[in-house]
Amino acid sequence: MTVTDMKNNESIGWMKEKENWYYYEKDGSKRKDNITLDGVEYSFFKDGRLYQGRKQVGKDTLYYSEAGKLKNGWSFSATSWSYLKDGKYVTGTFIYQGKPFEINKYGDMEKGWITLRSAVKRIYPKPETKFLLKSKPVKDGDVLEVISKQGLWYQVKYQGEIGYVRVLESVIIGESPVRSWDVAKEATNLSHFMITEYHKDPEKYFPPNIQKKFDKQLDSDLNVLANGLQWIDQLKEALYLDNKQGWVQEEGKWMYYKKDWQIITGFQSIDGKRYYFGTDGFMQSGWVHTNGYDYYLGTDGVVQTGIQYIDGKIYYFSPLGAVQSGFTQVDGKPYYFDASHESKNGWMKQEFNWYLLQPSGALQTGDFTYKDKKFSFNQDGEMVKGWVTLESLVKKVYPEADLKKALRAKSVNKGEVIEVVGKVGSWYEVNYQGEKGYVHIHDAIIFDQEAKNPLTLLDGKVKIFEGVLDYLKVMKHS
Repeated sequence: MTVTDMKNNESIGWMKEKENWYYYEKDGSKRKDNITLDGVEYSFFKDGRLYQGRKQVGKDTLYYSEAGKLKNGWSFSATSWSYLKDGKYVTGTFIYQGKPFEINKYGDMEKGWITLRSAVKRIYPKPETKFLLKSKPVKDGDVLEVISKQGLWYQVKYQGEIGYVRVLESVIIGESPVRSWDVAKEATNLSHFMITEYHKDPEKYFPPNIQKKFDKQLDSDLNVLANGLQWIDQLKEALYLDNKQGWVQEEGKWMYYKKDWQIITGFQSIDGKRYYFGTDGFMQSGWVHTNGYDYYLGTDGVVQTGIQYIDGKIYYFSPLGAVQSGFTQVDGKPYYFDASHESKNGWMKQEFNWYLLQPSGALQTGDFTYKDKKFSFNQDGEMVKGWVTLESLVKKVYPEADLKKALRAKSVNKGEVIEVVGKVGSWYEVNYQGEKGYVHIHDAIIFDQEAKNPLTLLDGKVKIFEGVLDYLKVMKHS
């Protein structure tokens, strides 16, 4: 076979240009269709670059890396590592650099030793990129033992644990990390692989969940793959490598790409968890203020909900993550969270009710004994039975729950303890001197508490004096 002949100042036969081999026709054009020379069938890409040569010798197929030269050494095809010796794919077990390797009957390495080529080296708990946030880092240059191959992933042992790494990111020990251009160039092997080996046993090479999608897109995608290296990244991401779908770390920060390779912003639910992404697409953490509400995102970016202790303060976040204060229900029980987010406990008065507040923000319900006196609280935490004194300017027990009945009301001495037996609207029903009566809740204070002006009990200003002027006016006109 003539490697380089000259005729009429034009190359005829094989020529090497920029690390690629071409076959020139008599008219000086590059051959693009298959050609058989000396029993070897050579195939080409659309631009004329040599893909490989194949020669059938009995039951064996020999592969050529260039004109007349059999392939030897490791070969990477984006989906697997293979080893060739004298043009034949090696199968079975063999020793390479002192370590055992095992290659299956299809020529794919299933056991061996690798390092990782990617800039961000991670080992996943499961063979899915959605588990990126649960993945663990791998030190640069560390060797991982491959114990099996599962589709596009290697199952590996690393630091005593089992995990998964993507085949695309792997490099056989002793081999130089493949450059991005070489990865793209090697990935073109997939077109020939898909046409031949894939159809023999597709489930061997690809998980069932992407099988149907591959079948539908096979013909068009193979043309894209073989005819233009610039489309390699697009194809591998869309079909099976998932580099730009799901979680991706860029500039030391996390982003999430949709299936159409578009970044997401704002609040997003991913795998049952809620995250917030800035306008630049980066996942946020810590405090975020948006749409008039405050949110807190953990170090893993997850929007916090429920009761959380942050920097010594207590917060309650709604199911959607917004900070809330005031009264709320948590797991069906009443709580109160102060706007200052300080942890408080003790007696608290709001509007027409007394409450007993716990440090967690929970309100007392049911029966409770305080200083040897029995108290009762309803399901909303409101006190409905207990013991009070009156702190109003005019201390009276009314015969009915009506300020207009002031002339018939009984005067009460300062500091005199009254038993509360029920609650009617903004009034307490009391047992006073053996008779039923009513006191306005505005006037009532827990029997051992101290009134201040303005009255301050844990939660701030207690509106105990509201209504005083109202019933003084009523008394004046009665």
